[in-house]
Amino acid sequence: MNRQYTADLVRRHEGIRYVVYNDTGGNPTVGIGRLLALRDKDDKLFEVPGIRRRFIALGLDLDNVLAGLVRLTDVHIEALFEVDLNDAIALAPGIVGNFDEHPDEIQAVIVDMIYNLGPTKLSKFVDTIAAFERKDYPAAADAMEDSAWAKIQVPNRAKDDIAIVRSQIKET
Repeated sequence: MNRQYTADLVRRHEGIRYVVYNDTGGNPTVGIGRLLALRDKDDKLFEVPGIRRRFIALGLDLDNVLAGLVRLTDVHIEALFEVDLNDAIALAPGIVGNFDEHPDEIQAVIVDMIYNLGPTKLSKFVDTIAAFERKDYPAAADAMEDSAWAKIQVPNRAKDDIAIVRSQIKET
């Protein structure tokens, strides 16, 4: 796997935010797409498990970060990103069984989708995962395209990931 290519892809799609903001789902997020808490239907916040401990390790008060009172530094952001990217990479073979057999570009797309959606939501992309496991990149791209993720949630990111998958289609 080309870790730098993958990290660059995720960074490009997530962007970098030094102060807390609400993601497309209205959830507080910071850095390179680091989700801090989830909102329920009653607008109550539930912290992501372990997040408070991670912020303490960085010398940050999570409550102040959530309140928008703290501007993270590049060091904070990179420390959070390293762990998050490592987590996404580690989860990939458990979602796409033959993950290590794919070209770097496909591996990067899979990791990018895990980073964006999380493993639980990505595991619902049954047709996409099955197509990746068959190395059927046209079918994987089509299945990705036929999702709310691509049509509504993050269409620009999806379009880019789909184009990368289509770029790996070999002429026969």
